[in-house]
Amino acid sequence: FDVSDESEASLKEAIAVHKLLTDSLHKNQTWNRRALSPYIYLVGCKSDKGNSGDDVRRNIQKAEFFANDNDLICRITSARQQQGVKEVFGEMIQAISARSNLWTLDGEIDENEEDEDAGGCFHQ
Repeated sequence: FDVSDESEASLKEAIAVHKLLTDSLHKNQTWNRRALSPYIYLVGCKSDKGNSGDDVRRNIQKAEFFANDNDLICRITSARQQQGVKEVFGEMIQAISARSNLWTLDGEIDENEEDEDAGGCFHQ
């Protein structure tokens, strides 16, 4: 999302995409007493561009609040000033390399419970 967007439309759109994704995941959840959730990054760009530092600070503050409230990873970048871009992509690459899947399994697992779809695989 564009942190310099004074209308906050860019952040609102990112929040709407997150809501669409989470609603879809909850609607299609077929696991009994289990919930899979993806690792999601909320990345703000153009932190150097704001006409007013107030717009940038306000958007970053709202994004960080939303990220904390929704267990997202929030990072702010500026490609023009070469700040944070390599770090964000490096962090994502490290996360992908460190995990055989990019989802966390929430909830309790009953070791004796048999899955309805025994053909699916899960590894963590």
